[in-house]
Amino acid sequence: GKENAGKIEFNLVKNNLKTDAFSVKNNGDKIVVTANSEVALCRGAYDYLFNACESIVSWSGNRIEIPEILPDYTNKIESPYQYHYYFNVVTHGYTTPFWDWDRWEKEIDWMAVHGINMPMIGGAHEAILNRVFRKLGLTKDEIDKYFTGPAHFPWNRMGNMTGWDGPLPQSFFEKQISLNHKILSRLKELGMNPVIPAFAGFVPNDITRLFPNEKLRDLSWGGFEKKY
Repeated sequence: GKENAGKIEFNLVKNNLKTDAFSVKNNGDKIVVTANSEVALCRGAYDYLFNACESIVSWSGNRIEIPEILPDYTNKIESPYQYHYYFNVVTHGYTTPFWDWDRWEKEIDWMAVHGINMPMIGGAHEAILNRVFRKLGLTKDEIDKYFTGPAHFPWNRMGNMTGWDGPLPQSFFEKQISLNHKILSRLKELGMNPVIPAFAGFVPNDITRLFPNEKLRDLSWGGFEKKY
């Protein structure tokens, strides 16, 4: 079982390859995984666990079995691609908006053993926007009318809707910043390259109070009434 995890030996050997590569071999006492990135090391170990030990890491649960006598197995893989991208923009509305660190940690583990090195992280985007809007001089009420509830953030980020299922408490923004520091720190430890959303140009209507000469374009989507 898992108590035999020490039988897997990891060797990180950086090279000039732009793509991830790993090799796995059984030397009798140990399974030796050699790879050129942290993610490739995880992927190599999982290659052995999955193919030689009938183990699995899945969204619905894990089964990790490392027997006392290690099954013979050898493999070598070089990815044809530099980046292994994961998540859709709207996944962070459908699936992840209320995940805590425990759930994110499981997902990051899943990413690592499946070779993902470029996840899209919706993150504390709104928390940073909230901070910037306040610094610009918008009031809390003016900002509250802009942000949707967390399950609708992707559509808020794309300019499709505002205010729907809001407003948000300040505590939510603070928790998001704290959570995303943990997420990004772990991704960095694993050598991943997360994709982070940037400012797309969508602003609260009341920004015209501060910048009366700026032209704003009114957008509509999906039959929502004007205030959304």
